[in-house]
Amino acid sequence: FELSQEVLGTGYSGDVKLGLHRATGQEVAVKHFTKKRLEARRLKMLQSEVEVYLSVDHPHICRLLHAYEGKRDVWLVMELCGSELYSRLCQRKTYGERDAADVMTQMLQAVSYLHSHQIVHRDLKLENWMYGATGVDDRLKLIDFGFSRRLVSEGEVLDMPCGTLHYTSPEVLTRKYTSQCDLWSLGVVCYMLLLGRPPFKGPNSVKVAKAIMQNDLPRDKQWESLSPSARDFVARLLEKDASKRLDAQTALAHGWLAEACGGNCDSVPSAVPGSLAPDVLRNLRKFTQGSHLQRAALTVMAYGLTSREIQDFEQAFLALDTSRRGTISLAQLVEVLQRYPEVSSKEIQRIFASMDSTMGEEIHYTLFIAAMLATRVRIHEDKVRAAFQAFDSDGTGYITADALTRVVSRRLGNGVAGGKTDIAGPPADGCLSRDEAAEWIREVDYKGNGVVDYEGFLAALMGQRLGPRPQDCPEVRVFEARGKRPRSFSDTELGSARPRIHHRVAAAVIDRAGERRAQSFCPGDAAETVQVRKVMCDVDERYFA
Repeated sequence: FELSQEVLGTGYSGDVKLGLHRATGQEVAVKHFTKKRLEARRLKMLQSEVEVYLSVDHPHICRLLHAYEGKRDVWLVMELCGSELYSRLCQRKTYGERDAADVMTQMLQAVSYLHSHQIVHRDLKLENWMYGATGVDDRLKLIDFGFSRRLVSEGEVLDMPCGTLHYTSPEVLTRKYTSQCDLWSLGVVCYMLLLGRPPFKGPNSVKVAKAIMQNDLPRDKQWESLSPSARDFVARLLEKDASKRLDAQTALAHGWLAEACGGNCDSVPSAVPGSLAPDVLRNLRKFTQGSHLQRAALTVMAYGLTSREIQDFEQAFLALDTSRRGTISLAQLVEVLQRYPEVSSKEIQRIFASMDSTMGEEIHYTLFIAAMLATRVRIHEDKVRAAFQAFDSDGTGYITADALTRVVSRRLGNGVAGGKTDIAGPPADGCLSRDEAAEWIREVDYKGNGVVDYEGFLAALMGQRLGPRPQDCPEVRVFEARGKRPRSFSDTELGSARPRIHHRVAAAVIDRAGERRAQSFCPGDAAETVQVRKVMCDVDERYFA
């Protein structure tokens, strides 16, 4: 990345600057931290922020793209966002109920996702919600997970006071609270959007804290001008008793959100975009049946795309996420796509019958985007080259098993949703062994030389199997070992394609130099080619002449 001198903002330990990816031109936000300037508490917050960022995956949460740590410094490369919600509110003074309901829906979707994955944010405020970077994208993204915490269990009680006072719930002030404190903060945000001022004010922090504890919500003419449903929604979020307060899922189901949007909220697509609906299942099937390297590379590409580049896919994901928990279950996918006449029930059943454990019990956002990219690789060839360079960490011009082991374990090992990988390859601890990496390469290594060049990488991404070039093709003769007779064909692709063939079939490969190689096969095993002085199989020698 190249860092510009343009400062996007200032955090608690340094500036946030604009960065540019050298290969793709992608603009990013780079947060720089000098370790010696961070006291122990701040350093712990930074570690927590990185850990949480690496475990979350949602369209309304800003992405951490890369994290680099040196002896003295830490750099976080973030998805580039636009203006703060706070700045927009300052310009507009207030939001109408329709716009406010749309904003709250997006926020609640993100918070519902966090809480369903046992994460509490603890600093939800207008300044921590950012609009998209394009200037026309009104999709909100949550940032700054410095105060966030992964809970040990649902309903865990916390006692550390943190956050921003005006958004702080009464139970946080008394140091005995749960994840419900986030819903109070959203109630404050909603009040400010609708009325343009905070609900609890005072000349100093002591007075503000007292107003919060008294929970004396101002109910003036401006408040009374709101619809009864809007007033109910805000009041139930600003309920002092956390056990009676709306949780994220219940808040999403509140009637005001649908009523204010006229039953058609911009942030909740009611259906998968028509042109994309038939492709969703087809692409998921292609993704799950692809090679391990293809799935890993598409996942890396998905992280590098902007919201504008994946807008249709994002809408499809949100439409399929009918539970609003930020993931798609297989049952939800079936339920939604059965509405489309061009997608038959038999087709859905056939696709899921062919799916293995690749997806697990739910489909996460980036994995879904990666699957949808399978048919658009050529459109994003700059991102393909960037992904290839990421895997070719040694800069040799090809991907080796050693480089693949390092890259997958480092970049994809953290995965999404609680540290699990979703690319179907690395074990649950996120580490890829060299033997596994070598097997990944063998799946797409059409030249049989143990590495993958860019041509092979591109073919793997597109789900194609390249045959060997004419100059790389040995002559191959296949024999039935039991009958000691040659089979009635000569297959010039057998040696490099490593097909699966029946037990007790042997192949003798004679290359252009006259060097003999032997292949022996067992049921379902891939062929291994080894140099031998004499063909070690039960076949008459005259057939090798």
